[in-house]
Amino acid sequence: MDEITKKWLEFGFLEGIEDQYHRDMLVSKYEQAMSYATNQYSDTFIIYPVIYRIFRVYINFDVGHLVQHFTEWYTINHERIEIAKKQSYNAMDVEAEETCNYCESYIHEFKNYIKPLNHIKKHKL
Repeated sequence: MDEITKKWLEFGFLEGIEDQYHRDMLVSKYEQAMSYATNQYSDTFIIYPVIYRIFRVYINFDVGHLVQHFTEWYTINHERIEIAKKQSYNAMDVEAEETCNYCESYIHEFKNYIKPLNHIKKHKL
């Protein structure tokens, strides 16, 4: 196992992805997102659960587009999220719920542009 994959395993962002091919694809998307996200905004860590959730539904999505779309959404909603976190007993719950809400809206908005995993058939040798 290479160092990059090991890093993402330690973060817990490869949980449930057993197939090495899909794991490598997801690691690649995380690494792409890291280069995009660190230039976009300071709260970069929240993008990785977003990528994980979307990857579980759609394997072929453009990471650059996702990061840009998420950054715009996060910029608009950041203040509201921070207020909710301050008013909440557990700020992690607020972030988790907002992440889930964003993923659902992204998938719904772009469902005509990206193909779901269930349409991909395994290659037979």
